[in-house]
Amino acid sequence: MAGAAQSQQTHAPHEMAPPPAASQLPRRWEGLLELNLRHLDTPSPDLPTLGLRETTPTGWLWGQSRAGIAFRPLPWLQLFATQMYDDANGFMRDHTGVGLDVGHWRVKVGTLMPASGHPGLPAWALPSLFVQTVLGHEHWSDEGVTLDWHGDEAGFHIGHFTGSGYRGGTGTVRHPGMWEVGGQWGGDSFALSVHGAHIEGIHRQVDRNAPHTHGPATAGCGTTTNCLAGSTALMGMLVRWGDEGDGPWVATALDWRREQGTLESTLGKLNYRGDIAATAAEVGWGWPQGGMALRMEELGIVHRIGGANATAVAYLLRIDRGNFNPGRQGLRLAWRPSPRQTLALEGWRERGDTPSHRVLGQWQLRLGTRQSHHHGGALPP
Repeated sequence: MAGAAQSQQTHAPHEMAPPPAASQLPRRWEGLLELNLRHLDTPSPDLPTLGLRETTPTGWLWGQSRAGIAFRPLPWLQLFATQMYDDANGFMRDHTGVGLDVGHWRVKVGTLMPASGHPGLPAWALPSLFVQTVLGHEHWSDEGVTLDWHGDEAGFHIGHFTGSGYRGGTGTVRHPGMWEVGGQWGGDSFALSVHGAHIEGIHRQVDRNAPHTHGPATAGCGTTTNCLAGSTALMGMLVRWGDEGDGPWVATALDWRREQGTLESTLGKLNYRGDIAATAAEVGWGWPQGGMALRMEELGIVHRIGGANATAVAYLLRIDRGNFNPGRQGLRLAWRPSPRQTLALEGWRERGDTPSHRVLGQWQLRLGTRQSHHHGGALPP
């Protein structure tokens, strides 16, 4: 989800506003080094999805660690580059491109993160169950262009991406396949953000043992492998009350994804429509040296297949169970020995075919001079 714009103090119509503080002026240079060390003891339950198995390994993990730099040669021009490590895909170009600022407007071109790929509720070592299920891993970056407008307490964005960061996306730089729109409103004590996206073309292998690839499926579909050809729609909303860093807070997220098209199976072509709907809620209490939070997530997975041999194809792809409703509950305890370090311990109970438990420890180190997007920053939050 996209973060809410930060609030600023307002002034009477005939009162001259004071000049912005030095910390609010766009910096010429920004830098970021974020190390994210985690230890995961057990994998997530295998869920009945079409070719979207989660690929996050177990053991010691460095995923979501990143380094970035941004340079502003002119007040209205910004160059930025960020490299991220993903546990499933290795080093990835994460947030790299050019930004142009004109008043409250900003245009960015390059490799960017769609709002649909945001990890969900804040400050957890694991992304939301929805993101893990829809992407099959923890991160989504895509080539494209975005247009943003930010006011004092509100903003909106529109983006046009290739869609190739989504599993099976067929879009290219010359022929982008994904549109996204979103908006946010609020400040420190309340924030609301919404987004929606449509990916026109997807084509991926959906066998249970299908490799984790991002390029479209090409050879063997309908003869030696089973594939899905169609489109995808995504929608999401995040509401937060309170400040995670000071006192109590409550947050809730609603997400939905639909895929529809043609199943090119080894038993013939069939019509397909599948929905994934998710709800998540978080309550917590934060203080300057740490915090604690409880998170609950519920997921609904529904597959609908029509045509000859539909029952046999559903059994072959292991999506013959009708409605499937996994979920999980997590408890997080965090301690900040310094403003730039966080130590945390998370315990999870996951509900799939059988209940399972996961324990995850995390150490984060953040170094640099990153500035908020509202004050002209370009590096990712």
